[in-house]
Amino acid sequence: MHFDLKRWFFLFISFALLAGACGKQYSGVAPVVVADGKYDRAFPTTEDQEVLDDILASVKMINVAAFYERYRFDRDESIQVADITEDLLKDREKTLSQEVSVGTATIVMQHRRKLAVLTCGHVVTFPDTIISYWYDQHIGLSPFVHQVMIKTNQQNTIPEIVGGDDMEVIAIDNDLDVALLGKEMNDLPTFPIPVFDHTVGKAKELDWGSFLYIVGFPGGRKMLTTGIVSQPKRNAEDQFLIDALFNRGFSGGLVLGVRDGVPNYEMVGIVNAVAADNETMLIPPKDFEAPAFGHEIPYDDQPYVTTRRRISYGITFGISIEAIEDFFEANRKSIEDAGFDLSRFFK
Repeated sequence: MHFDLKRWFFLFISFALLAGACGKQYSGVAPVVVADGKYDRAFPTTEDQEVLDDILASVKMINVAAFYERYRFDRDESIQVADITEDLLKDREKTLSQEVSVGTATIVMQHRRKLAVLTCGHVVTFPDTIISYWYDQHIGLSPFVHQVMIKTNQQNTIPEIVGGDDMEVIAIDNDLDVALLGKEMNDLPTFPIPVFDHTVGKAKELDWGSFLYIVGFPGGRKMLTTGIVSQPKRNAEDQFLIDALFNRGFSGGLVLGVRDGVPNYEMVGIVNAVAADNETMLIPPKDFEAPAFGHEIPYDDQPYVTTRRRISYGITFGISIEAIEDFFEANRKSIEDAGFDLSRFFK
């Protein structure tokens, strides 16, 4: 059999060229941002750390502590809610307790001694009274009160700001889950307070796949994360869904869109919640202290039923900037009565 070397050489070259043509070739060049006036759908390929740092500086952690007086009643006292009066409580032994929350707030105004921050309503909302009832194994939850907790004080603090304690709730909408806090500081700030004075965008112009930055304090640590819009314009208020991870402390986190590449950051809203399922479980009373020598001793005190939330990570809800602006306008009077100039917000 005659071996045609020349013929086999040309067949090899032809096969190699064909294989190269069938595979995708990447040059390593980053995709070019198209200046189309829309929000970008891809991770930024250029950097502008100075502008981003300036925005991040305006986002702060907010600590909230609600203080309660707690009164307990024995089962055989058969105390019902209607029986609880000041006279009943005044000579009764009480203990002190507190409920706390951590969230994220954006400084939207600072002028002279006036300071205002934006956060979520649920971060600063604690009930004035908390009542728990005795449980009867035959009838279930009884009408008899086991303990009542009465709120005596609440402190809203921006710990990173000197004079950022005792922030007052100026306006709140619990249905929208937005709150504006503010105060008049005792002295003029010694150092400049960073305010979000960048572009306010339009959440209604977000689309499927729009790329977003989210800034917040999950677990009390400042973090910058990213997400993709999965369901824009969820309702008439242009709320939206993001696939970003969400942990406790992120509530109120600033959401930024990028229009035609960085540094064109625009505020399109804040995040306020995550998809979750309810779990019901039995727990001991709040003041129960587990034995220091181990958990092998059976628990024989009164159990209580509680509901806790199991987070479904990756389904995060955003409140649109349009709804926030409507909130400001709807509460214009209370904001101005508190001494704040609404025209200075976001400027």
